[in-house]
Amino acid sequence: MTKKEILLVTNKKGLSDSLVSVSTDLEVLWTGDHEQAIAIYQRERNTIQAVIIDWDDPAINAADVIEQIQHESNVPVIAMVSKENVDAVVGNPAVNDYVTKPFGTEELLARTQVVIRRNKTKTTVNDSIYRIQDLTLNLKTSQVYRNGESIRLTHREFQMLLLLFEHQGDVLSREMLLDQIWGKDFKGQQNIVDVYVRLLRQKIHDDDRSNRLIRTIRGVGYGLATK
Repeated sequence: MTKKEILLVTNKKGLSDSLVSVSTDLEVLWTGDHEQAIAIYQRERNTIQAVIIDWDDPAINAADVIEQIQHESNVPVIAMVSKENVDAVVGNPAVNDYVTKPFGTEELLARTQVVIRRNKTKTTVNDSIYRIQDLTLNLKTSQVYRNGESIRLTHREFQMLLLLFEHQGDVLSREMLLDQIWGKDFKGQQNIVDVYVRLLRQKIHDDDRSNRLIRTIRGVGYGLATK
């Protein structure tokens, strides 16, 4: 089995060991040094699939490290950040995802797997059409069609459908959908994800319970069918 190689930039060496201990398919390149992080990435850029970096450590200077490595590739970045500094990464186009301290190793691993998979399936300007059966999503025009009929979705409904397409065949937890679409600071009703799935199903005419496009995985979350 080919292992996923990630670059971990933090002064906490134990985190590297923890990540490896909870994942059998992960190889971690660790450093706590700003210059070494850039050097490692330049040397291993063809195999590194994600970068996890401590945003708070001034010696690391995460913003500069990210700028340097993203000059050379579109490798996804996850920031580990304190609640006091979270505003610096929310909406930051250079940061694909983040975890607020303190966090669990399993959460960090799950988010890492998601950004790696998303980066692999990311569409280009010339390849922006997602399709399953007679349901089509056009990323360039933000339009959705079912059996040739245009379907009007709200911004969040479109985001939800896009996330499901990007992770087609995977199971997305309610927590993951909530974080990605409403943000980590959302204070509303926790069943909002279920409400939006129901609305989305109605709009795309996903009525056949025995053959739904948006599948419910009881107690876990939702996923898009693969065929």
